[in-house]
Amino acid sequence: MQNSIVLSENKTYQVVQFCTCGHIGVKASNTLLSLDKDAFQAFTSSFSAISFDHHSITFPDDISRIIIRTPSTYVQLCFDEKEFEAMRQLLNEASILIQTRAILDLNNEE
Repeated sequence: MQNSIVLSENKTYQVVQFCTCGHIGVKASNTLLSLDKDAFQAFTSSFSAISFDHHSITFPDDISRIIIRTPSTYVQLCFDEKEFEAMRQLLNEASILIQTRAILDLNNEE
């Protein structure tokens, strides 16, 4: 994406920060969530706290999946266990990078 900084990515997912507005974009397949920094941190914290085994359901194709609510009432994300763990790792990596960049920016202001 032009005008964005890649914070974390893998084969399926990508987390970027848009340069003009500072929002965080979480791209999963053909879905893009755009969150401000606070909403992204809250989403990442909530996502990381979820237990796949405790909240997953078995779909008609016999695959266990978890449905994750997003800040948008009408948008949910659905992951199998492997996808869920990949997204969890990606969000955590991006969150750490955002926090690190904020610390470095504070140090540059002094």
